[in-house]
Amino acid sequence: MMRRSSNPPLSMSALPRPAAYACLALSMTLVGSYVALSKPLVAAIPVFLLAWLRFGIGGAAMLHWLRKPAGEAPLTPRTRRLLFLESFLGNFLFSICMLFGVSLTSAVSAGVIMAAIPAVVAILSRVFLREPISGRTLAAIGCAAAGIGLLAVAKPSAHGGRPLPVTGPGSATCWCSRRWSAKRRTR
Repeated sequence: MMRRSSNPPLSMSALPRPAAYACLALSMTLVGSYVALSKPLVAAIPVFLLAWLRFGIGGAAMLHWLRKPAGEAPLTPRTRRLLFLESFLGNFLFSICMLFGVSLTSAVSAGVIMAAIPAVVAILSRVFLREPISGRTLAAIGCAAAGIGLLAVAKPSAHGGRPLPVTGPGSATCWCSRRWSAKRRTR
């Protein structure tokens, strides 16, 4: 007979605030490195092939997740739809928009545009989830908009053209829609 541990598993909500901020900083570092490394990749590999490679590598890494634990309840149709929406918008369309954007502009410009993702998450959370936006969050949204605005009026650089109005906001909106879907699914 297996003995159950009296210690509950560590949940993300149990992390102290500095550790949570460190996790967020690490995740943004990983995303930033992915954006920067995508520039030479899209120069050598077509965008759709690169997106499918990303999807295939991720799918192969998650194969062990397919086996459902014995005590797990089946997914409801609503949860299935939200998971599909999450995957389609947050992984596939996000990759296509981001890779096209990186191929048409510099990695630095793409990084600044991708920094607007938290601002778009805040706006979509306000619109769809009715979450309040604090003054600091409004200031952050303004800074993100100002950064993109400065890029839009800047002269094209030698490393890439101006950021296109669809690819940057498109990738940010796809990523944020994924986040919104995940919040809806867990409510």
